[in-house]
Amino acid sequence: ECGEAGNIITVTEKNHTVSPKEAIKMLAEEKGIRLDDSMSKEPSHDINGIRNVVKDAQLFYRANYEKLPTSHPAKQEVIKRTLDVNNLLYGYSPEAPNELYKHLKSKGHSDKNIKDSNLVIFYDEPNRAPWDFFHGRLMITLSDYLGRPVSFTARKLYEDDKMAGKYVNGKESPVFLKKSNLFGADTAKKSAREQKLTYVVEGQFDKIAMEEKGITNV
Repeated sequence: ECGEAGNIITVTEKNHTVSPKEAIKMLAEEKGIRLDDSMSKEPSHDINGIRNVVKDAQLFYRANYEKLPTSHPAKQEVIKRTLDVNNLLYGYSPEAPNELYKHLKSKGHSDKNIKDSNLVIFYDEPNRAPWDFFHGRLMITLSDYLGRPVSFTARKLYEDDKMAGKYVNGKESPVFLKKSNLFGADTAKKSAREQKLTYVVEGQFDKIAMEEKGITNV
């Protein structure tokens, strides 16, 4: 009907601007199919399970953010940059020690998948409860090339925040490799390909600001 020819793999290649191998890997992951070692060198992890953990974490952070008043430091951090405070990239991690962990357990996720996501710290001491990695920070969702959430950048808000760094990225996991992740590549790829031009900026807020002005190939 549309004049295009091909199969599900070629459609995935075109829609997501990926190679044939990446398209096969993506489709296999979505269906829970394990590829043999000749095509995938990844260790044995429940990739879909970990992705679902990160997705539920993103929804949890977002729900907490939406409850905040406009005067809250998290929203003021966005407003002072004259950016859209309702951008869906933003979330908020509660100050309490393990609210995320309790939420993920309530959603039915296993401790193994939660641990493998590296969004929660597990201790060897038997009586020590798991501890959320992020607390009391403005969260910005990091997505992979296909637009699937894989981790977060957390922006410091309070002076008594003991986490080192004004901006802290989530720890690497089976779905998040820092050297392979470019913030915004998922939303930039289509216009970058069409214009044969890509802008590279310093930080997430710079990318967000340009995108809100209609420049998406950033």
